[in-house]
Amino acid sequence: MVTRLNILALAVLLQGLCAGADEAGDLFERQIRPVLVEHCFPCHSHQSTELKGGLLLDSRDALLKGTA
Repeated sequence: MVTRLNILALAVLLQGLCAGADEAGDLFERQIRPVLVEHCFPCHSHQSTELKGGLLLDSRDALLKGTA
């Protein structure tokens, strides 16, 4: 079960990876983004038809903000 704490931990991890070198960006694109796209974006993106829990994960700002 995904909890708010897990999402926050993921946000911190993603921020660190995105702020790093090109290698970290490549790691994000290859291993992390596909997981978000498959398991998270269908319910937690601007394009979802029903936003669950008020949590958006498809932008850095939304990810760091958490739920509304």
